[in-house]
Amino acid sequence: MKNLSNRICGRGGFTLVELLVVIVIIGVLAGMLLPAITGVKERGNRLSCASRLKEIHKMAVAYAKDNDDVLPFYDEPKANAPMLLDEQVNTFCRKNYTRNLKVFKCPSRGSPTSLSKEYQYEYNSYFTGRRALRFAQVKNAAGLRLAWDSDKEKQAGFYDPQDNHSEAGGNVVYVDGHVQWWDGKKYRGTEEVNPDRQ
Repeated sequence: MKNLSNRICGRGGFTLVELLVVIVIIGVLAGMLLPAITGVKERGNRLSCASRLKEIHKMAVAYAKDNDDVLPFYDEPKANAPMLLDEQVNTFCRKNYTRNLKVFKCPSRGSPTSLSKEYQYEYNSYFTGRRALRFAQVKNAAGLRLAWDSDKEKQAGFYDPQDNHSEAGGNVVYVDGHVQWWDGKKYRGTEEVNPDRQ
């Protein structure tokens, strides 16, 4: 009996094999949980992104109320393709519609790598000075895109930054103010910008 109690008390720790088994089990569990945790974070980012697009819509509505019902537009005529929000950001900030520049940055993206990537949403550049559009002229406000997540679709002559949400899809805010998430290949940020085709 004395020998048995000495052996039990004398064992001070785990063997190397036992420690390795515990490390492997922890690694397997972490590998199973990490994608789920990352997925939850991305879903939260998508909701935050949708909220920011709604804020951009509210600024566009406020701008229109102050400017004879005209939607924000580009001063220089551009081709019928989406452009970064930089010109609208200047308009919104200069006229005090917001001072919070975070509204124009997608939470799914890291810090911008250059100034041209500073704002991570695109705006319907069909609205130019010579084609300024009033809310009342929009035939299908629920079907006409106002602004959306940047995607990797390239158009000749236009800078288009990386995807906000990788290949998963993107959020779109429409002229009526609703935001819709488009999955994967269904999401094409550069399509359907012409109000005449709605």
